[in-house]
Amino acid sequence: MDVHLITHAESIPEVQAVAGPDAVVHAVHGFTRPEFLVPRRQADARAALGLPAIGKIVLVSGGGWGVGDIEGAVEEALTVEGVVRVVCLCGRNEALRARLAERFAGQPRVRVEGFTDVMPEWMAAGDVLVHSTGGLTVLESLMRGSPAISYGWGRGHIRLNNAAYRRFGLADVVGGREELRAAIRRALDSGRLPVNGFAELPSAASFVLAAARPD
Repeated sequence: MDVHLITHAESIPEVQAVAGPDAVVHAVHGFTRPEFLVPRRQADARAALGLPAIGKIVLVSGGGWGVGDIEGAVEEALTVEGVVRVVCLCGRNEALRARLAERFAGQPRVRVEGFTDVMPEWMAAGDVLVHSTGGLTVLESLMRGSPAISYGWGRGHIRLNNAAYRRFGLADVVGGREELRAAIRRALDSGRLPVNGFAELPSAASFVLAAARPD
């Protein structure tokens, strides 16, 4: 490989441990939608999505698959003081969406959504993300300044992601439902995260073009 492009600078030593100490590795932006780098006031995002202007909002996501203990995460989030809305992002799992809509039909603080193409808006509106499948969604949450909690799945490659989240403090990893309520409280008490740095990263395209130019 001529160049390795990654989403987290924390991964550079790991890549070089595999590819060699002389491997060229750069942390870049460009693997997420550009809207994640555009500043968005929380109040404006909430108004656009029809969410309460005041109070804490918890996003619960099962990724594109809609997997993990989504129902348990919603139930725990509802017990946290100050939470006025829990938004379930079910991805393309229509069975999950229907089940949650029925389960929480009488709970006005729960909002169930299917696949969405306005994830940057949700991330700007929420105060914490509880997510089951790790990966780019956690990065997107950090880019929006919303703390992330990894919970509810923990299988396959997600086990490696969770180990890295713990090692670098990128996300709070929760092993069981009994720990989730406290993790949500911690995130809400700590507040939103600084987002400085992501926009200043070089673009992935710039390195691709540089490598493609003839000498």
